[in-house]
Amino acid sequence: MAMYRKPIVPDTFEIPQELILTTCTLLPLTIDISELDYEAVMDNVDENGNPLYPKHTLYQNTVDLGYHQKEFQKRASFTYTILNNNRDECLGCLYMYPCDDMEYDVEIDMWIRDKYSNMKEDIMEEVKEWVKNVWPFKKPKFIF
Repeated sequence: MAMYRKPIVPDTFEIPQELILTTCTLLPLTIDISELDYEAVMDNVDENGNPLYPKHTLYQNTVDLGYHQKEFQKRASFTYTILNNNRDECLGCLYMYPCDDMEYDVEIDMWIRDKYSNMKEDIMEEVKEWVKNVWPFKKPKFIF
């Protein structure tokens, strides 16, 4: 896992700590929700029904979340967990990373568990509006 070091937002920008959407809530991804995140990650399967990460453990997931949490603190990348509005199930994750393509200032990606795929389009549209209206990015590259 690459560790980003350079901030992608100005020090003066107040980083959103919550986004409540119609069907879900976005919160910064931290080690505190490792179990919910792990359940969602392990629910991801390929076209043959095999887990995408068959050897991934809860411990490794917690380590990965620690990286995301540290990058968030350093303002170098931002990962949000996507929870149901009861906040007791992880639906997926949203990532904001530095972009290698100089035409854009940030790359934004997202994954949603298959069983919630019917919600993905609505979440994507609401996230695009949030990025446009709240974040300081001039040219975001949406790859979801």
